[in-house]
Amino acid sequence: MADLCSDYLKSKACPTEPNQLARVDRAIDLLLEVHLTTAVKDFGPVALEAWQDRLCVTVDDDGRKRWSRGYICDLVDVVRRIWKWGVRTQRVEPDKLIALKAVPRPAYGVARETPPRQPADLEDVRKTLPHLRTPVRAAVSLQLLVGARPSEMLQLRPVDVHRVGKVRIDGVGVFDVDAEKVWVYVPEKHKGKSRRKVRVIHFGPKAQEILRPFLERDPEAFCFSPQEAQAERREIARAARVEAKGNRGGSRKKKTEVSTVEPGERYFRQSYTQAVERACKKACVPKWTPYQLRHLRAEQIDEVFGPYMAAEVLGHGDLKTIETYAKKAGATKRAAKVARETG
Repeated sequence: MADLCSDYLKSKACPTEPNQLARVDRAIDLLLEVHLTTAVKDFGPVALEAWQDRLCVTVDDDGRKRWSRGYICDLVDVVRRIWKWGVRTQRVEPDKLIALKAVPRPAYGVARETPPRQPADLEDVRKTLPHLRTPVRAAVSLQLLVGARPSEMLQLRPVDVHRVGKVRIDGVGVFDVDAEKVWVYVPEKHKGKSRRKVRVIHFGPKAQEILRPFLERDPEAFCFSPQEAQAERREIARAARVEAKGNRGGSRKKKTEVSTVEPGERYFRQSYTQAVERACKKACVPKWTPYQLRHLRAEQIDEVFGPYMAAEVLGHGDLKTIETYAKKAGATKRAAKVARETG
């Protein structure tokens, strides 16, 4: 099993996106803690279910269950994908993969449960914005306006934004940018691409003003760069540094080690989320995540234009997801309206 997992990590089938790769690494590490010397032919549904049960009851030092039920399902899915790759490369018998698929997901309450994701609080977001570096602040502001997923926003490059003329969009037709006065962006990668769904993101006047300065760069470069955020952070620190005047006594305070790790050329979900969380802490507001901005935008559009328009803007093929995004807040407001008018 160790060899199978190691070879999968080296294969083209293994994901390269940092968050997905981290999940694969975690799944393999936890699996090999128990099955380092187990032969592939000896690993079946009983062993997989026992490993899944083990994850469900694993606790932290404070006694809190470490893994959520959803995350455990993700880890088990990673194992199944490795075995599927093994079948494709003739290293695993097909019946082994079929057997692993028979293992049911953990029952509700067996592992730690996470509450449903709620829309971000708009006032909390506004208080957080001043504490974000310019690239992250722009990405957050754009998400608020267009309802894009974090992954869709973070992969944006100038070459991807159609600002003039007519653009032919596969599966949609011709869009006249000049006539509509709206820029369009068709993400190269998005959640529904494997299902042949078309994703089009529209930038109106407010979004254009935010985005315009980030388009003045190499057309192939990512618009929102952690390298630029680090340069901004260093410039602020340099400007705030007080120059020593005259003779000053030394300090015995141990110098803090400065990280020498250079940031990459683009943000990924984890680094983007961490930047937002740090800003939330500085702003003294409850923590929110970039994906909650999408839920917030769905709620706003649903209230003003209705669920059909919200589904169109956010790129959903049906209304069920939009209803999930907005139904709780909407139900609460409708109930309050009844109480206000009749109670």
